[in-house]
Amino acid sequence: MALGQFGASDLSTGDFYSVVMRLLHCHVLPAITLTEEDINRLEDVHSQQERHILLVRIILSRASEAGSPKNRIRSGPRRDMDQ
Repeated sequence: MALGQFGASDLSTGDFYSVVMRLLHCHVLPAITLTEEDINRLEDVHSQQERHILLVRIILSRASEAGSPKNRIRSGPRRDMDQ
């Protein structure tokens, strides 16, 4: 089954992902050859990805904290001032 055989509406998202994974597994990945010289580069890329993931976690955590009810800006007078 080739992607060109289907119109955009004929292929579900799950089918699309299956076709892409099959293409990667059968055609792309076997064509990649790594050598011992590539290990340092792969370790560098891995470290960069770990740093990016950590930064995203920090950003999401701060965004979550900023959106929590205790950190929202109140409109109107405070309850303790109404008394």
